[in-house]
Amino acid sequence: LVRDNKIDLDKDVNIQLISWKVPENEFTNVTRPTPRMLMNHSGGVMHHFAMNYSRDNFPTITELLSGEPPAQERPTIIDRVPGTEFLYSNPGFAILQQLVIDRAERPFHIVAKENIFSVLQMNQTTFEQPLSLELEMFASAGHRPTGESLDVKRYYYPNAAAGGLWTTTYDYA
Repeated sequence: LVRDNKIDLDKDVNIQLISWKVPENEFTNVTRPTPRMLMNHSGGVMHHFAMNYSRDNFPTITELLSGEPPAQERPTIIDRVPGTEFLYSNPGFAILQQLVIDRAERPFHIVAKENIFSVLQMNQTTFEQPLSLELEMFASAGHRPTGESLDVKRYYYPNAAAGGLWTTTYDYA
C-alpha cells in the first residue's frame, strides 16, 4: 500500500483514515501519530491487553477502537506525546489494521493473503477473525491440564494485526 501511494508512513494517520479517527487531545495537539510511529510502538497509543472474544460476541474493528459494545475494551486513545517514547501497544496495531482496510477497501485478512501469504505460498495461513468454519475444524483448541477441552475451544481477536494470525507449522517454517 505504501508502494502504491495509498499509505504514507510519515503523514498524520487521521488524514489517511476513513472509517474511524484517532480522538484528538492535548497529546495529538503536540504531535500527530503516523503509521511509522504506530509500527514502531512510539505513536503514543495507550497500552492494554487484548480481550478474548467468541464467535457470538465478536466486535468489528471500529467497535473495538471506539470501545463500543460488544467490545470490552476502553476506547483507543493517545495518552502520551507521539514520537517521544516506546510503549508496546496492541491498540496501535488496531489503528494500522483499520488504515489498511480503509486504504485497500478490502478486509484486512484478504489484503494480507493477497500481498503476503500467497506470495510466500503460505496457503494455510490467515488473519481471518473469526476463523471460517471450514478452517476452524483444523485449528487447535484449548485444553485443561487434565486433558479436558475448554468450554470455549477458541477465542478470536478483532485486532488481528496484533495477534490474530492462524497458521500451520509448515507455513510458519
